[in-house]
Amino acid sequence: MSVRQPFPVSTASGGGAPTDATYITQTANGSLSAEQAIGALGTGILFGTTTTGIITSLGPTAIVQGDILYGSAANTLLALAKDANATRYLSNAGGSNNPSWTQIVLTNGVSGILPTANGGTGIAYFTAAGPTTARVYTFADAAMTIVGTTDTQTLTNKRVTKRAPTVTQSATPTINTDVTDVAHITGLAQAITSMTTNLSGTPVEGDTLRIDITDNGTARAITWGASFEASGTVALPTTTVLSVRLDVGFFWNTVTSKWRCVASS
Repeated sequence: MSVRQPFPVSTASGGGAPTDATYITQTANGSLSAEQAIGALGTGILFGTTTTGIITSLGPTAIVQGDILYGSAANTLLALAKDANATRYLSNAGGSNNPSWTQIVLTNGVSGILPTANGGTGIAYFTAAGPTTARVYTFADAAMTIVGTTDTQTLTNKRVTKRAPTVTQSATPTINTDVTDVAHITGLAQAITSMTTNLSGTPVEGDTLRIDITDNGTARAITWGASFEASGTVALPTTTVLSVRLDVGFFWNTVTSKWRCVASS
């Protein structure tokens, strides 16, 4: 209720009202009778009434454009000043759940699913884990199923690029079959005394390995060691051919746990 001074109101019973005071009288059936004094008027906004009055406290003494009145406690009004920033929203995130201006909090301030037409996914959840900084992930512009790491899926029209690191030439070349599909050894300057000594990895059924060796202009002897075996029709080569690349192909034999030679050229 807002009343501006002076605004004298006649009373039903009289009682010597002060000059320029304002009164409201009320009975149980709603008619005006016994007087209840409303407090002094300041700048045109009610400051308060008696404890039996209609309003006990109106806090702000001035309201400006954009202010919003809210109840900060029982029978107490305060004004929330407008926020000068653009696109701020009213929330109850302030102390004691009093309203405050804030930006939308995505973690707990929104609900529902943002449709694709508005830039969302149109699904209930989408989780990406791993990046520790901003990354760019490019998806094909087509409807598709993402390939999983353990899912049973059939891949069509895909090319798998072989892992083909250059292996430093030595008498005991270092090859890790977990990260190598094709091992290139060039400029071999001495005999290979063991291809097994520095061989590592955990091969599984169906794994393949190709090793190509080029000497430095002198034919070099090759000893394969215990991790390799000949097949029934293809023997393990024992020397390079002077300045000609030697290519040797292997399948992992799960029965013998050895790399089985299936091609040599």
